[in-house]
Amino acid sequence: LKTLNTEIMGGNGPDVIILDGLTAESYISKGLLEDMSDIINPLIENETIFKNIAQAYTKDGKIYAIPTRFLVSFITSDQQTVDAGKSTQALADRIETLAKDKSTTYVVQQKMAEELLLDFYNVDSKNWVKEDGSLDETKVSDYLTQVKRIYDVDDHSDIESYGNFFESGMCDGYRYGTLDSMDLFTETCKVEFGTIADVEDFQLMLSAGSTDGAVYGALSNGGISTYVPFLQAGVVSGGNEDAGKAFVKTLLGKEAGASSNGIPVNEAALKNQINALMGRTETSMAFNRDGSDKMYTIEYRSMTQEEADAILAQLEAVEQSALTDRTIQNLVIERGTSYVKGEQNLEETVNEITKKVNLYLAEQQ
Repeated sequence: LKTLNTEIMGGNGPDVIILDGLTAESYISKGLLEDMSDIINPLIENETIFKNIAQAYTKDGKIYAIPTRFLVSFITSDQQTVDAGKSTQALADRIETLAKDKSTTYVVQQKMAEELLLDFYNVDSKNWVKEDGSLDETKVSDYLTQVKRIYDVDDHSDIESYGNFFESGMCDGYRYGTLDSMDLFTETCKVEFGTIADVEDFQLMLSAGSTDGAVYGALSNGGISTYVPFLQAGVVSGGNEDAGKAFVKTLLGKEAGASSNGIPVNEAALKNQINALMGRTETSMAFNRDGSDKMYTIEYRSMTQEEADAILAQLEAVEQSALTDRTIQNLVIERGTSYVKGEQNLEETVNEITKKVNLYLAEQQ
């Protein structure tokens, strides 16, 4: 990053920069990004892209960065548990209640501490930021407390290994969808949650739900639906700005939105993806779990119009972005893991996180 920033400031950087994991505000404050409102505002006005997401990146009438894809957090389980998923505390309460029934091996889909922390970081992190830009200690404390409650209901001795940590993508910070409908279908657990990065994941949930009776809903804290920006693009000032803007416009287009990971911000591309699942040819998927010989089969089915409309409405209703700065995310998850695993107390963990993050934020100004 230091090399990249030096090149940009020296006029030798790229024309377009993908800001995933970076601090867009820092690049904006240093005058390194070009205003793209001239190409994005017409897309908003013509309802080509999601208005709620695009307008969130408008400041003083200017747009310096915009995600071309996004991920969303969902939960799948019984209706009462899904309803509890609107509050992290209520969900932790519900999961502790479910833990009293020993009918499945696990209560929650098996995830390492880092994965659980990331799932709820994506849901809740924006709520921690105070008006002055610093982190609210009380909210960080509540986040850690509820994640630990959820973690503690299950035995994680099998999942907590370096091999799983490496394969999960936590090592390089590069992850797509984290929700896996298979464990619920095989009755290995009672609750699954995480990010969805492809509309086909909805069809998998709905098809599995036809057999196991599970329903799904948005995972939030306080009822505010959060999204994770993905392929967030900005045009570097002082370079070939016209070509850079043309490339970003292409990324936001219907054709580009039809491919790659992430849910497209382009509405037409998203609607086409959803409509394709309404006419999908009936097929099935056979799989096994944990290396056993037992085979399971999910019968795929086409979505109904009502289901397609509900999915589109949920995606259009996302309101706020998770904190995307990878430095902050890493600080929170690294120190939070020590607390969740019982290696450090809550007060010490919260104090360390807020001090380090607030110092980092102050350095960025």
